[in-house]
Amino acid sequence: SEALFHQKKWAPPQNLSSSFVRGAAREIPLGLEGYDLTALLTLKDEELIRIAKSSGGKLKTFHFPNSPFITDRALFALAEHCLHLTDLSILHCPLITHLGVEAILSRSRLSLLSLDECEGTIVCPKRLPHLLSLRLGENVSADSILYCAPHLVQLTAPNLPDVSLTQLGELKLLDAEALTEEHLAKILKENARLYKLSLRNACQLKT
Repeated sequence: SEALFHQKKWAPPQNLSSSFVRGAAREIPLGLEGYDLTALLTLKDEELIRIAKSSGGKLKTFHFPNSPFITDRALFALAEHCLHLTDLSILHCPLITHLGVEAILSRSRLSLLSLDECEGTIVCPKRLPHLLSLRLGENVSADSILYCAPHLVQLTAPNLPDVSLTQLGELKLLDAEALTEEHLAKILKENARLYKLSLRNACQLKT
């Protein structure tokens, strides 16, 4: 089956053969505006660095492969060569640390960021006025991003953040055990546009 091209974005075929996975780096076209590589579990830094360097600054969307081999080197390359990046998803990449994430945040104009694990506490290097959607996994410490994202409208977070957010339309807490009735009332009062609320393990709230 053929790889998928849609509005200058590339993704591998859904039914991956073992030969395609082994030769994935050779099959990936260069110079596009977007890549969804989540299905390619064996890619390494070198392949991603090659994509970043060949982008000519056009890259806007990049979904990392779910690979245990990817490190901050790939993020450093994206930060250096892809200044127009707006949509970044890093899932199941256990070697990624706060240093790589901070490098991206310092250079790009992200509007969407998904990050499910990250070693170390992320210290946001600047304000993020363009960030509208943020998804943080249970193993991510990144409250400083929330302080720097005044226009955030979609948030998935491990637990209730200490930051006061007022523009949210969607909020999902992966562990709401500490959420009280008072906390919930405050969230609803501060976010008049909130239309979707998802709470896991909200044991302190009345049913």
